[in-house]
Amino acid sequence: MYQYILSFFFKNEESAASYIGAINMYSIMIGFIIFGFADSIGRSKIENLFYDKVLFSMDSVILSMIFTAVVPTFGIIGILNALFNIRIYKDLIDFSFKSILKFNRNIIFFFHFIS
Repeated sequence: MYQYILSFFFKNEESAASYIGAINMYSIMIGFIIFGFADSIGRSKIENLFYDKVLFSMDSVILSMIFTAVVPTFGIIGILNALFNIRIYKDLIDFSFKSILKFNRNIIFFFHFIS
């Protein structure tokens, strides 16, 4: 749906096909930079895991939700980022299906926006 709506901004099919890929790439890069910056403000991941038992700060999760609502393709990168972080910190957190779907693991809400 997102790609379909973007295609209305172009006059012909060839220009839409060539520019939509660049729009997706740059919007994902901008979103990932904003998410990384928001997640680095405040505590580190180790401190978040130790004190609050969460993987990402609430600010970064909310920004990620907003950016996924605006640019749905960012959701795929967000899920991969969250899964890689869970895998990296698997010794510090429970790696069960129930724990993966907690809100501050940054995975569960992506399925709502992507589907």
